[in-house]
Amino acid sequence: MLLGARRGTWWVGTLAIVGVLVGLVGCGGDPVAPRPAPDPSQLYWALTLDHRAVTLSTVAPYDTIQLTAIPRTALGSPLAESASVVFASTNPQNVQVSPTGLVRALSPGDGTVVTATVTVGGVTHADTAVVNVTATATPPVLGRFSIHPIPPDSAKRGATVFPYPWPVVAADTSGNLIPDLATACTSSDTTVVRVLPQCGLIFAQHPGHAVITASATAYGVTKADTLDFTVGEWLIAAVDISQGAGSLRDVTIASGGTVFWINQTTQPIDITFDDSTHVPGGNIAALSPGSLDIRVFPVPGTFTYHSTAAQASGAIIVVNE
Repeated sequence: MLLGARRGTWWVGTLAIVGVLVGLVGCGGDPVAPRPAPDPSQLYWALTLDHRAVTLSTVAPYDTIQLTAIPRTALGSPLAESASVVFASTNPQNVQVSPTGLVRALSPGDGTVVTATVTVGGVTHADTAVVNVTATATPPVLGRFSIHPIPPDSAKRGATVFPYPWPVVAADTSGNLIPDLATACTSSDTTVVRVLPQCGLIFAQHPGHAVITASATAYGVTKADTLDFTVGEWLIAAVDISQGAGSLRDVTIASGGTVFWINQTTQPIDITFDDSTHVPGGNIAALSPGSLDIRVFPVPGTFTYHSTAAQASGAIIVVNE
């Protein structure tokens, strides 16, 4: 039996060695060399349009604009690439686009999307531009374009699941607001701040910093603006209370934030604070199964709480934002 076990081990080892040699030997007997990592300065990474939000008129010469699709590397630099770009319009009756990217306004309407696509190495890259069209014979000249807050407001919001309205201000050279203007917004870090592509709403998703960029091209004039945006601590947090010990947890919120306690057990749950002086509503005597209760924390500090029914404790950490 011992001899048979050794023979089996010998054959298994031999087969493993043969498998390795087969993998290393090519047609000419040379080992297969590892493929070099692609150079990020030459890697086709994205296709970007030079205008992403355009407002035109049906009246010449404000009825056309030339779009240029720029290939970029993984580092963001322009890339010399001869692949053919295909342009298309979602509403050719309102906005027409030629094979070379010349956009022409045919009739008034908002929200037509012009798409530029290219396929390189089996991968398709695309970018879009939103086009609004008016019938204005003497359109205004875009003189001011801003996404900066109006004092005393600031470019800071607490993280929350609800969006914040964030309008773009566009005015002519006399200070009059320009209606029906197409705008485009992007965020440098969508895990911190996400914005609607057409602007208007900001989603503060996680504490941190990001740069918001907005642009518009109105009747041949292009303006852009950038905003350093800060997301503070959460304004809303939830504590799900499950059966047994250890279900309560520490949460950090901004001052003025709200905490939800949700009872997911089959028995009433109590929430008792060591010091409820600055907790409007005070302790929660009995939170029924399947229900929730809330407390607002207007004062910075650490508020330790306990639950005898859940056999656990936690803390609400309120920071001054």
